Amino acid sequence: MATNQVILLPPDTIHLCQPHDLNKFNFKMIYIDPLWFLTEFNMDSTSMTPRTAQLDTIGFQLKDHFFSSFENFQDPLKAESDTISFLGHLLFDTFKIKVVKPAPIKKMTSISKIKTYIDKHFTHQIQLNDLAKIIGESKFSMLRNFNTTYKLTPHAYILNKRINHAKRLLLESQTVAQTAVDCGFFDQSHFIKTFQKFVGVNPMAYK
Repeated sequence: MATNQVILLPPDTIHLCQPHDLNKFNFKMIYIDPLWFLTEFNMDSTSMTPRTAQLDTIGFQLKDHFFSSFENFQDPLKAESDTISFLGHLLFDTFKIKVVKPAPIKKMTSISKIKTYIDKHFTHQIQLNDLAKIIGESKFSMLRNFNTTYKLTPHAYILNKRINHAKRLLLESQTVAQTAVDCGFFDQSHFIKTFQKFVGVNPMAYK
């Protein structure tokens, strides 16, 4: 196995992963539940064939986002988005799977329905499933089409909306704790960390 190589093994594929020298072999294995995969990508994983490829720069970035989402788990929407984006990149861009391609970008009015929904509900706990149902696409296709149209993932757009709303509330002298709740964050710690990342100062300093 070469450096930066990725391997696709469909379900029930008989294989042996036993390196000759463990000190010179480092890898991570991801098991994907076939039923979950079918739901998210509208693809039957058993129809694929084993293959190998080299991970590109974008793949590396998506991989890092994917693992960090679970190592520092705070936001389910981010974790799910990062998972689908990373696996989708592996499937369609790295392994060049041709069985099912991402749906073509629809009219702006179709994708804009998602943006409109987020604008109205960004303080709620929005799920990818909610967004995909709005336009009748798989989660992967919806993510890719939204990102292509607005240059942001739905998760990033939601965070931008929440932080801008938080800034207004803080300037109205609302407490940090109440602002976190009103903006849809799971807890105050997550809000403070996200606010500082976006604004450059913590919420108390911004007040």
